[in-house]
Amino acid sequence: MASGVSAAILADLAADYGAVESGFTTGTQAVIPTTNGTWQYYLLSGSDKMLLGYGDVGNLNPRAQGFRPEGGSQYYNEVSSQMLCDTDTNASNPITTAMGKLNLHPSNDTNATVLEWSSETYCGPVRITGFAQHAKASGTGTNYTLSYQDSGNFRTSVENETISVQSSGKEFSTSLIYTPNSVLGMAFRANNADYANGTSYLGMQVEALPYITSIADSYQTSTPAEGWSYWSANAAHLADATNSREMTYGTVSGGAGYVATNDSGVSPNKVHGNSFSRNASQLEIHPENPETGRNFIILKYDLGEEEAGWFNILGNVGAEVLGNIDWNSVVFSILADGSEIYRYDPIFDSDLAPHPILPTQDFFVEDFFAEETIEFVVNSLGQYNGDSTLLAAYIMRGTGPAGVPEPGTLWLLGLGLVWLGRRFWKR
Repeated sequence: MASGVSAAILADLAADYGAVESGFTTGTQAVIPTTNGTWQYYLLSGSDKMLLGYGDVGNLNPRAQGFRPEGGSQYYNEVSSQMLCDTDTNASNPITTAMGKLNLHPSNDTNATVLEWSSETYCGPVRITGFAQHAKASGTGTNYTLSYQDSGNFRTSVENETISVQSSGKEFSTSLIYTPNSVLGMAFRANNADYANGTSYLGMQVEALPYITSIADSYQTSTPAEGWSYWSANAAHLADATNSREMTYGTVSGGAGYVATNDSGVSPNKVHGNSFSRNASQLEIHPENPETGRNFIILKYDLGEEEAGWFNILGNVGAEVLGNIDWNSVVFSILADGSEIYRYDPIFDSDLAPHPILPTQDFFVEDFFAEETIEFVVNSLGQYNGDSTLLAAYIMRGTGPAGVPEPGTLWLLGLGLVWLGRRFWKR
């Protein structure tokens, strides 16, 4: 079966800074190269972004070295591994000691100090973890916002709410699918116009999550990856279908792909003429004309015996309905051994009613048990037009609910109890 990737730290804010810090000279711009990507530090003022430059920072004596706006004040919008300004608490004991930190000093609630990471090559599920901590025992604290900008500009999703960080600090952890050239950003602002309240700490890591297989990995020319098959059917669960057809590799109207009919199927290209751009983690799916009797597209993954157990699925799905307001969009669902574990229905845009749309939606289905199959299902809702759907999904090993054995273990346990009961009765 597909092996996916193993866990690895893609980015570590403090460690990446420290690895190249000795090479910084006055005027060096804040572009920090790493093995897997690049950090950049900015002053954000309105929509204007200015790279910070290396030099003297802070108001301590002697002054620290770090990054600040070129030609700007030495007292704010700064980033450094050294203490920037006077503080009255937590100077050497941040909230989380297992992860390194950088020191930040944003200026006010208008301008932000922004630290961004991007990779040109990595594509897959990541976990972003870290902590933010205001360095003073009093004051109004610091606001921060963690954001993700997809490389295709499909959406900007804020993964953590803007929070006022006092000396107790805030830990954060979130998972999402990272695609090449996307941007993870952490923006810091003082919680009011008084920059003296801005002194803060930030620790942040980006970790690649291990996975078994993915929708993108399933696609290979000629034959899908091991364990995968693509179907059109008249039911969401292939075993329940009375009219089904396995797709074969060929030509769809948008290019090469797996063909249900000439202008429907599965492909990393455009399946149909009105379809739209995808990113590297997604495939495009277009259900058949319901006149064939098969209005479900099923991407099916058969689990090997060694893979049965608890699983997680991290992904996103979205469909655009272009043109005719009577088009029906789609319903997306995930089935495990025939039971629905996730469903995303269309919504109706009040400005375009009755025009249904399926905006891009992130999903995380956690700790479900499966022994046989996982099916990703796109239902055309009985109408062919406007059903192009983008889907990304990564299947990962789960841990199961705490203290709950796998169902097979429960069955064996029950059998053992019956056996013990019978022995006791015979005695």
